Amino acid sequence: MNEALILGALILIVLWFGLTLVRDDEVGIVTRKMFGPTLPQGQIIATKGEIGVQADILMPGLYFRIPLFWKIQRAPVTKIKPSFIGVVESIEGRPIPTGRLLADEIDCNSFQDARKFLEHGGCKGPQVATLRPGSYRINTKVFRIRELPVTVVSKEKVGVAIALDGIPLPSGYSVAPEPTGDHKHFQDGQAFIANRGYRGPQLEMLQPGEYYINPLLFEMNMADVATVPPGYVAVIISSVGRDLEKPQPNAPAITDDPNFEQPLHEIIETPLITIQSAALDKVKKEFTSYHVEVQGFLIAYIKVDEKLLETQTRKEIAVQQQQQYSEEAKAQEQRIAVAEKTARADKQMDVITAKLSIDIATDKAQALRKETEGIRDSTKTRADGLAYEAQKVGEGTAAAYKAQTDVLGPERIVAIKLIQEIANGKVTITPNVLVSGDNNQGGNLVNAILATWLTAGVPGREPENLSPE
Repeated sequence: MNEALILGALILIVLWFGLTLVRDDEVGIVTRKMFGPTLPQGQIIATKGEIGVQADILMPGLYFRIPLFWKIQRAPVTKIKPSFIGVVESIEGRPIPTGRLLADEIDCNSFQDARKFLEHGGCKGPQVATLRPGSYRINTKVFRIRELPVTVVSKEKVGVAIALDGIPLPSGYSVAPEPTGDHKHFQDGQAFIANRGYRGPQLEMLQPGEYYINPLLFEMNMADVATVPPGYVAVIISSVGRDLEKPQPNAPAITDDPNFEQPLHEIIETPLITIQSAALDKVKKEFTSYHVEVQGFLIAYIKVDEKLLETQTRKEIAVQQQQQYSEEAKAQEQRIAVAEKTARADKQMDVITAKLSIDIATDKAQALRKETEGIRDSTKTRADGLAYEAQKVGEGTAAAYKAQTDVLGPERIVAIKLIQEIANGKVTITPNVLVSGDNNQGGNLVNAILATWLTAGVPGREPENLSPE
C-alpha cells in the first residue's frame, strides 16, 4: 500500500514539474539535458536533436516533457515598437566571410525559423537584415535583438550616408559610385550589398523623413541645407571628378562680349595677395563642414564703362517706374470698386423698400384676382344650379302632363286645365258689368262712362271698351 502511494506521488510530481503552459505572448525554448547525440565542436545550438539548446521553439500551448531529460523555458515574444528598428546578432552560424563586417540576409521568416537560418548557411555575428515594428516569435537563445530608433532627417536638414560595409572604394575616389540597383534609400541593406555598393560616403542624400536603416551598415550624418539669401549667389566647388587644368598665366577672366555696347576689357591683372589669401582661408573653412575641398579662389576687380552703367541705371529706373505705375493702377481700380460698393450700400434701403412695394402690389393683385375668380366661379355655379333646377322642374311637369294625357286623354286634360284657369279667376265667363241702352246716342255715352267707372271698381280687371247693342 505504501509503495503504491509513493509511486503515485512520484507520478504526480513528474506530471507537475513536466507540464509547461506557453501563453499567447510567449515562446517555449527547449533544452535537452541527456540521452542524445553530442553537438559538434564549436556548435552551441542543436538542429538534429543533440544535447543542448534546440533551434526549434514551442508555440503557445500545454506541453509535457520529462523534467529529468528536458527543460522548457518560457520567454516573451520579441516586440519592436513603432519608430524603432530591430538590429539582429546571431549567436550561432558560420563565420562571416573575410572582408565583410555584416552577415548576408538569409530567408528564415524574419529570424523566426532558427533551424532554417542555420541549415541555409546563416552566419554568426551582426546581420544585414533588420526587424521592422511588430511582434516576432524568435528564439532568443539563437538571436540577440537590440531595439534602436529609426533614422530621422528633420526639416532644413539632409542625410549623408556613409557605408560601413561593401566593396572597398576604388583608388582616387573620395565618394562612392552609386550602386547598380535600387536599395530603397539604404533601407534594403542586402540589395545595397548585392548591387555592388561601395563603402564610404554615398552620392545619394536623404530628404526629411523617417528611414528604417541598419545603423550597423550605414552611419548617417545630418547636414544643414544650403541657403542662398537674396543678393547672393552660391559657388559650388566639387571635391570629386577630374583634376582642374592649371590656368595659363595672364589669361583674361572676362572676355569681350558683343552683347554690350562697350567691351569689358579693363581688368586689374595684379593679384591682391593679402585679400585673396584671407578669402581663400575663409572659404576653405566654410566648405569643410560640407566635405568640400577648395582648391583655389580668385578675386578680380572689373572696371565697367560709365556709359554702360548710366544706361543700365536708366533701364533699372524705368523698370521700377513701370512697377510703381502698375501698383498705382491696381490701387485706383480697388478704389473704384470700393466706391461702387459704398454707393450700392447707401442705396440698399431704397432698393429693399422698392422691392417690398413691388412684392406687396403683386400680392394685392394676386388676392384680387383670386377674389374675382371666386365670385366668377360662385356665380357660374349658382346659374348652373338654377338652370338645372328649372330643367328638372320642366322635365317633371312635362312628364306629369304626359302621364295625365296618357291616362285621361288630351280633350279631358284641356277641359281640366280650363276649369283650373276659371277657378283661379284667370278666365271670365260672365261679364262683371252689364250695360244696356237704346238707340239714344246720349244714353249710350252715359252708359259708356258708367261702365268705365264700374269696371274700375272690380279688382284684377282692366277697363274694356264697351259699345251699345
